[in-house]
Amino acid sequence: MVIPNWNGMKVLPRSLASLSGQTLSGFRVTLVDNGSSDGSVEYVRKHWPDVRVLALPRNFGFCRAVNEGIRRSPADLIALLNNDAEADPGWLEALFRASQRYPEAGSFASKVLMADNRECIESVGDLIKSDACGANRGRGEMDRGQYDQEEEVFSASGSAVLFRHSLFEKVGLFDEDFFAYFEDIDLGFRAQRFGCPCVFVPQARVVHVGKASRPEDRNWHLRQEFVNSTLCQVKNLPMRYFIRNGRSIFLSHLRSLKGLFKEGGAGVVLSSIQLLLRNIPRALYQRALLWRASGGRFDRLAFFLPPP
Repeated sequence: MVIPNWNGMKVLPRSLASLSGQTLSGFRVTLVDNGSSDGSVEYVRKHWPDVRVLALPRNFGFCRAVNEGIRRSPADLIALLNNDAEADPGWLEALFRASQRYPEAGSFASKVLMADNRECIESVGDLIKSDACGANRGRGEMDRGQYDQEEEVFSASGSAVLFRHSLFEKVGLFDEDFFAYFEDIDLGFRAQRFGCPCVFVPQARVVHVGKASRPEDRNWHLRQEFVNSTLCQVKNLPMRYFIRNGRSIFLSHLRSLKGLFKEGGAGVVLSSIQLLLRNIPRALYQRALLWRASGGRFDRLAFFLPPP
């Protein structure tokens, strides 16, 4: 299991305590620290000696942190849990049992609930919206049992998920260019493209604070979400989908820019556009690599993309 951490001292104790109470035994926890300055590393080494600590020299972002943990794990199954997530006692066992029932699946999504209202859903897997942008399935809905069946979903939220190591060998690790946000959607695109399903496991419940380790700069958060969601589309959407849904995608981006202007002003809009333009060439290059590696296959993607 891999837990990424950056200055998470306020939330780490509950997260680690929830893992110590799991009904499944025999797993090992690796905390990958992104250069924390709040005593997180010292706390874990003192109070949780069984947790392996991998301390990075600075904040490389969520993607680099979890990738470092994945690279160093010899296990066939690798779970990710955010440092601000509290797992139910049966969380890991539910995911493990699902991995035995669905040997063809490459990842397993949890039922993630909001910490400030534990009856409210944050994510029951991910989906692709009508504007071709990724989002949490069920977000904001009250949990009334409407998502209590195991089923295939587009992808899993990176806050609480189980992966087969073979998935990363087949489709690659998290894209570190994303730093944080939409990296799980991007990985989901690749997994679907290469024929690796994701199964939602409702019995695997986690309570998530959300964004507890993000930078305090609100404008940084706004830029990351806008730029990464767009780069995810540029990198992964089939060209025929761009052509058929170009108008709705364009209007969606205009609404996003209006939201950026409202939240952060003209400076955030301009800096977001500049950052996006700077990163589009690399996204197009990665798109070409994926096309060649997959032979241009989009069969599974078509099942999850909204109709044109």
